Amino acid sequence: MFKRIILFLFIVTTIIAQDFTGIRIYINPGHGGHDSNDRYIAATGFWESEGNLGKGLHLRDILNSMNAITKMSRTTNNTNDDLGLSVIAADANNFDADYMHSIHSNAYNGQSNYTLILFQGKDNAPTYPEAKVMGGYLADEIFKAHRTSTKYNRGDADFYGTGQPYLGVFKGLTMPGTLSEGSFHDYIPESFRLKNDAYLDHEAWAITKAFIKYFNLEGLPYGEIAGVVRDAFNEVTYYAINSADKKKPANLVKATLQPGNKLYLGDSFNNGFFLFDKVE
Repeated sequence: MFKRIILFLFIVTTIIAQDFTGIRIYINPGHGGHDSNDRYIAATGFWESEGNLGKGLHLRDILNSMNAITKMSRTTNNTNDDLGLSVIAADANNFDADYMHSIHSNAYNGQSNYTLILFQGKDNAPTYPEAKVMGGYLADEIFKAHRTSTKYNRGDADFYGTGQPYLGVFKGLTMPGTLSEGSFHDYIPESFRLKNDAYLDHEAWAITKAFIKYFNLEGLPYGEIAGVVRDAFNEVTYYAINSADKKKPANLVKATLQPGNKLYLGDSFNNGFFLFDKVE
């Protein structure tokens, strides 16, 4: 039987940076260790600790390739490297970071999928005004990369309704910091996408672009081509926010970029995602 395949293609043309020389960036992939502090989605087999670490490792590699000086709070996924929040903040301070960024994904009721960036302080009274600026860049870039439903850039005191700084990873920091909840891992279509390593890489590129804007760096005019391959005639049985996510994603996607005959081979995690980066 003939099947028509729908191809959703996202072309990102934002220029990316060439040189972070002398800039020190501390990267915190949240949670860790497949333990009680982790987040697991049984329907997809997704662990937040794995997604956060994958994004962090990609971000580190991209920034290092552009001459940044980076440090990560963890580079493996064991309970013993799931550091306390005060330890992470102290480590960022001791590293003399110019900026600290903590990487997460979000969860609520399985029916939301927006991008949330948090900084310390109130919405209109951040502890570090620079963090709110960076938060705006992060919200814009991750929203564009993941095509989430909307985006927010909030102070933790107002977002959590505490009236004072709330998130432990920010407490004691001597530099600006942000925390990204790039998308929702309990929204099943997104949870499947977050199991795709190239999708994690795509978010890392988005975070990189935010850093480029924040540090006002020169850039090169190349970007990414990303998309999702879906079946036009078959729908999923789980909840989907939009008409695209209702269509069944393809597995084992094979995509070729010309010229250059660059090949992408997809996974079997029900996401249909593909990515080509550094496209000129």
